[in-house]
Amino acid sequence: MSETKTPDLEHEINTAAEASGVAEETEPAVSEEAVLEEAAMKEPEPSGKTKKKVRKKKFNRTRRSMKLLFGDFKSLIEFEVLYRIVSLLIFYPILVYMERSILLVNRMNNMAAYNVVSSMKNPFTWIILILIALAVVFFTLIEQGGFVNAIHAVRCGKKLTANEIFFDGFDFAVDQMRLDNWMLLPFILVVLPVARIADNTSITRFFVLPGFIKEYIDKVSWLGTVVLIFTGLMIILNIAWAFVFTVMGVEGKRFNASAKRSVETLKIGGVKEFLITVFGYYVSFVLSLIVLIIMIFGAWYFLCRWLEPGTTANEIFTTEVILVITVISQTVYVWIGMALFQTIVQDYYYRVCEKADIEIPEYTEHPHYLSRKPVRVLATVISVITIYFSFPARYRQFKWIMNTSAGEPMIMAHRGYSQIAPENTLPAFEAAYDAGVKAIELDVQMLKDGTIIVMHDDNFARTCGVNKNVWDATYDEVKKYDAGKLFSSEFEGTKVPTLDEVIRYCRGKLFINIEIKRNGHDEGIEKAVVDIIRAHDFVDNCDVTSQDYDTLVRVKEANPDVLTAYTTVIGLGEIESLEAASIISIQETFANFENVERLHRAGKRVFVWTVNSRRVMESLVSLNVDAILTNDPVLGKSVLEEHQGFSDFMGRLSQILRYL
Repeated sequence: MSETKTPDLEHEINTAAEASGVAEETEPAVSEEAVLEEAAMKEPEPSGKTKKKVRKKKFNRTRRSMKLLFGDFKSLIEFEVLYRIVSLLIFYPILVYMERSILLVNRMNNMAAYNVVSSMKNPFTWIILILIALAVVFFTLIEQGGFVNAIHAVRCGKKLTANEIFFDGFDFAVDQMRLDNWMLLPFILVVLPVARIADNTSITRFFVLPGFIKEYIDKVSWLGTVVLIFTGLMIILNIAWAFVFTVMGVEGKRFNASAKRSVETLKIGGVKEFLITVFGYYVSFVLSLIVLIIMIFGAWYFLCRWLEPGTTANEIFTTEVILVITVISQTVYVWIGMALFQTIVQDYYYRVCEKADIEIPEYTEHPHYLSRKPVRVLATVISVITIYFSFPARYRQFKWIMNTSAGEPMIMAHRGYSQIAPENTLPAFEAAYDAGVKAIELDVQMLKDGTIIVMHDDNFARTCGVNKNVWDATYDEVKKYDAGKLFSSEFEGTKVPTLDEVIRYCRGKLFINIEIKRNGHDEGIEKAVVDIIRAHDFVDNCDVTSQDYDTLVRVKEANPDVLTAYTTVIGLGEIESLEAASIISIQETFANFENVERLHRAGKRVFVWTVNSRRVMESLVSLNVDAILTNDPVLGKSVLEEHQGFSDFMGRLSQILRYL
């Protein structure tokens, strides 16, 4: 859309006031505050009207918003489908190629915890990261600009095709990607993902804080407060700038001017009124969805009763039926929710402009950038090349996720059943076994005298209340420490166990994932751990894992038969090429079907840590991962029991729909 010059709010309202005779030449100029107050007072208070008129007024507003949404609803849905297909086959693959170029400029075939720092020292890494950020912003603007222009066209009495909406969105993105518009980057990349109000873009809704960062924040109490305050500020900014995309699209303004107009719009309409309006529409939408679901259930019930009069409700409403309707409902919510949100915001903007006598520019047709032959040819070439390389991979991934038979991943109790017993202690491992799980995860470190103990931290302060580093203590000292009283008085007297003691208990009962925690004072720890495993003939009942890849190399040198796992907080590139690791243990943020399928195809097992959410567990079971590390093994077991047969099929289908 070409840029439309719109006067400032004060000038517009004063001009309207002069035209109506409110302001005379002999009278002093009306202040902006007074104008805003007058504009806010234009709508009469409901107290002076009957309840019937108030209800009628609200009904008319609702009907007007729905007319904007459904005035060209078919084209909006077709545009959303087109946008998501382009995202799946062109945009996301381009991001993957850009990500791989980071590996190329650093001469790496993968990026993980052990080499991420060195890659960040390369200036080309930062250049590519900036290009990735710009690409995300550009493609987000296509979606937002498309919605804004389509809704504005409906208000102006015009209907667009899905292609025209996409072209308008592309023009909008090109026009707004200017150096003087740099504030768009933090708004789209930080404010929207953190605030997550209505998940109002298809791209940023996938932005999540990596689990290892969440775990660190949970450990440091003051960081949690900082994150809470920061999230609150982002929500406030998102509300204050709720009309940014609308103003940018309708009036052709840049971000700063649009942000200012957005705040002014809220002043006139009222923040409370705006929030109530948005909340009311969303409640209505959810209620309408619930009513639709009830109607579907009702229709299915009467159909079944009509065909088979003796059928009971339990026979009619099977788990399979409920799952199908649930998946359909979730898909409808995701696909319509963003269009609904933009319609609500845009209609509110129109009403405020009308109240303040602000002239709203008409929708104007114009030549599109994509209609220019050089641009069209370049876009076509890029699209064809990208689809050529991306479509077979997408096909294999979707085929894999739908055809892979449901496995049963090991549920590993992270540091034992650490929710109900002190972590990394025998009571925690006993509780895990009693809960019916088949595997545990634990951490080991080396004491000053060479003893291998089960301990996560390199200091005893958090778990035992003794401020002493692991490498400075001997086993004679450590066996006097109490590893249970800080957790609960019930476990007072619990000792820090040795790896030898834990293996003796787990023999014939539990598989052990043994993570070697390096502290820089533990030379020879790999051989010591392998020797303990060999002494107990426990090679077939454990794996040795580490975040330090060289540690795994030395474990393999000590005993090639030991199963090894590389644990990484970052899993980019060809991480499956790590020969010394038979297992790749990834953080849940990187556990998508693309990565899991690729690792499995390379013959690697996939472990995922640390998962305590039912929704994420269900997703991982559908992805057929090999093990899930969790602090709540009972929850993990229940998810496995429920995820069978048709439930498993629908879970896999949900993975694909969620990705779209």
